[in-house]
Amino acid sequence: METKEHKCFKGNLAVGALSSGIYWICSSAHDMLMDGSGTFFGHLLPSSSIIIWERFLAVFVIFFSSGIAALYSNRKQKEYNEQCLHDENHLYKDVLRETIPEVLKNDVRRKALKIRKDMDRVIADCNSTVSPQTVKTVSQIKGELHSLVEPVTNLASFSEIVAEQAQVSRQAFDAVEILKSVVTISKKNSDKRDISIDTSTTDDEIVLYADKNKITRMLYTVMDACVRSSKEGSLLNVTCVDADTDVIFSISGMLGNWQKNEFLKTFVEGNAYVRHGTGNGLVRSVIARSTVLSHKGRIWLNRNEKTTSLNFSIPKDSAPKILVIDDDINTVLMLKEVLERDKYIVAGKTSGIDALSYARNTKPDLIIVDLMMPELDGYEFIEKIEKEQNGEHIPIIVISGFHLDRNILMEVSDNKSSLPYIKKPIDIHELRQVVREVLSEERQPQLNELFMD
Repeated sequence: METKEHKCFKGNLAVGALSSGIYWICSSAHDMLMDGSGTFFGHLLPSSSIIIWERFLAVFVIFFSSGIAALYSNRKQKEYNEQCLHDENHLYKDVLRETIPEVLKNDVRRKALKIRKDMDRVIADCNSTVSPQTVKTVSQIKGELHSLVEPVTNLASFSEIVAEQAQVSRQAFDAVEILKSVVTISKKNSDKRDISIDTSTTDDEIVLYADKNKITRMLYTVMDACVRSSKEGSLLNVTCVDADTDVIFSISGMLGNWQKNEFLKTFVEGNAYVRHGTGNGLVRSVIARSTVLSHKGRIWLNRNEKTTSLNFSIPKDSAPKILVIDDDINTVLMLKEVLERDKYIVAGKTSGIDALSYARNTKPDLIIVDLMMPELDGYEFIEKIEKEQNGEHIPIIVISGFHLDRNILMEVSDNKSSLPYIKKPIDIHELRQVVREVLSEERQPQLNELFMD
C-alpha cells in the first residue's frame, strides 16, 4: 500500500516535470520572439546545441530542486508525525501517572479497608449465632484481606514516587518512641529465628520533625529486612542517636551476605541491576530509600570482619513557626494550645496591625487569620502581606464565622481564591489536618537518585 510520504514525493516530482515543461515552452516562445524568424515548433527543438544544453541544464536544476524539496517535505512530515505520536504517548503517560496513584489509594485500598472493617463487624455479630468453624473461616478470609492491604499500600506509594507526586507531610514526634514500637512489632519475626534485638538507646526524648507515617513504615521495613538477613541465633543492636542536626538510626549485627540481599542492596546503593528484581521486596526497598532521600537524609554502611552496621540519618529540622491572628483572645489561646501540642512554634496576635509588624520581622512559615477584625480586617491583612512578600510565599489559612467572599479574596491575594478556609466553630481535627497538608513538602527524589548507575 502506497504511503502518504510516497504520494507526496511523487507529487513533488510531477510538479517538477510540469515546471520543466512550462519552462521549455516559455523558452521556445522567448527565442522565437527574440529571433523574429522561424516557427514556434521550430524553436521547440532548436538547431543550436548550446541552446539545447542550456535548456537541459535548466530542466535538470528544476527536477533536482523538486527532488530536494520533496525529500525535505517528507522529512518534515515524518518529524511532525513522530512528534504528534510522542506528544500523544506522553499525554497517555501523564494521565496514567496521575490516575494510578489515585485509583490505588482511593479505590482499591479504601475498599479493602472497608471490607476488612465490615468483616470485623460480621465476626463480632456471628460469634454467638454460628458454628466455630464458620467463624474460623471468616477470620481466615479477613486475614487474607489484611495481607492484601500492605502490597496495595506499597503499590500506591511506589506509583506516587514514579509519578513524582509523593509529599513529605511533616510533624514533630519522638524518634525514640517510634523506634521502640517498631522493635516491639519486629520481635514477632525475630523470635521465630531466635534473633535477639537490643535497643541500647537513650530513654530521653529525641524530637524529630519529619513525616511520621513514612518514617515509621521505613523503619519497620528496614528492620524486617535486617531480621530476615541475620543469622539465626545472632544479635541485632538497634540505636537512635541525637547528632545535633540529624537523628542517626543504626542496625548492626551479622547481616550475612547483604550483597545478595535484593532489599538491602537496593536500599543502600540503588544499583541499576536491581531494576530487574521482582516482587513486593523491591517495591518496599524503593519506598524506604525514597523516604530517606526525600527527607534529604543519608544511607551508608560500616563493616568489619564479623558485623555489618546499616546506618541512615534524617535531618531534625526545626518546627514551623505559625502566626495565629484573631481579635478573640480565647480563639487565639485555644489554637495556640492545640498547635503547640503538635510541637509547632506558635505566636498569637489579636490585632491585624500588630500581626503585620510581627510577620515582617519573623517571617512565619504559616499564617492563620480571621476575616472579621477591627482596624485591619483579614482581607486587608492578606492584601498587605501578599504585596510585601517579594516572591517569598507564606501560606495562609483563613478562619471565620462568616461567609468567605472568594471574589474579594481574589482581588486582595493576587488572584488566589483557593486559600484554605475553616469555618467557625473550628473543628480541631480539621484544623490539624489542614495545617499539616499546607506545610507538607513536595520534595520527591528523582528516579536517578533512587537508582544510581
